[in-house]
Amino acid sequence: MEHHSNIVPWQILSEEIGIELKWISVDEYGYLELEKFKEQNTGTERIKLISVTHVSNVLGTINPVKEICEWGHSIGAKVLIDGSQAVTNFEVDVKDIDCDWYVCSGHKLYGPTGVGVLYGKKEILESMPPFLSGGDMILEVHRAKTTFQDVPQKFEAGTPAIVEIVGLGAAVDFVSGIGMGNIEKHNRELVGYLMEKIKTVGSGQLTVAQDQRQKIKDSIKIFGPTDIEHKVGVVSFVVDGIHAHDIASILNEDGIAVRSGHHCAQPLCDRFSVSAMVRVSFGVYNTKTDIDKLVDSLKKAVKVFE
Repeated sequence: MEHHSNIVPWQILSEEIGIELKWISVDEYGYLELEKFKEQNTGTERIKLISVTHVSNVLGTINPVKEICEWGHSIGAKVLIDGSQAVTNFEVDVKDIDCDWYVCSGHKLYGPTGVGVLYGKKEILESMPPFLSGGDMILEVHRAKTTFQDVPQKFEAGTPAIVEIVGLGAAVDFVSGIGMGNIEKHNRELVGYLMEKIKTVGSGQLTVAQDQRQKIKDSIKIFGPTDIEHKVGVVSFVVDGIHAHDIASILNEDGIAVRSGHHCAQPLCDRFSVSAMVRVSFGVYNTKTDIDKLVDSLKKAVKVFE
């Protein structure tokens, strides 16, 4: 289920130092098969790190990260959570989750690119050596020895990205002002509305036989949970016989911005035997009127290709 950014670093480490990668599989409904993984790996002390996304950037699935942390710690593993898709959709409490590290990127939170957040438990960060060296992370420098600042400063080598950090702070103030609870409610309402409206695509608008209309209607496949309580404001789908890029191009002609492709999650696309999906993502600025326009444009795309 992971974004490539939570796959590639571990593959590089595997090549460099020989770590073994294990994968938590995904079921047909877009949920992690955690129980199967637990059964296969309970009683082992070989697992050192569990790195998992809080929310899938493709399926919108909200993973039970608190449960994952509890289980991981019970077998002696540390847990790192990729929260890039979570922090923009609902309130996150890292202490309640009890994760060892939590990471997120700024641009997903309406902030600038090139900046993000790494949270880590203090005792763990204190045990880790700095991975970059330079000014600002230094306490004292002598010919014989250099000592470093306390955490988190010892990981902040060099001049920081001041402009980007200020911008990220403004973005956090922005979503905090709206209220994460309001954002979560808003996105869930939009997801539920789209899931109902998209069922109408292929009906009534096409001058073809009823059985053909039904075939087209049934050919739209949505990936991931259908229960909006376990899903954020992301809906990915394919239309049988029409490439995702073609769908996106027609929607673009109507001024509707979606993402098409593998969404930097090729293993997940492989799991569902598709090369590309169309992804609709909601922000605080979207409305049900936007969804109506999206569905009308999608009906047009189906008609063009039928």
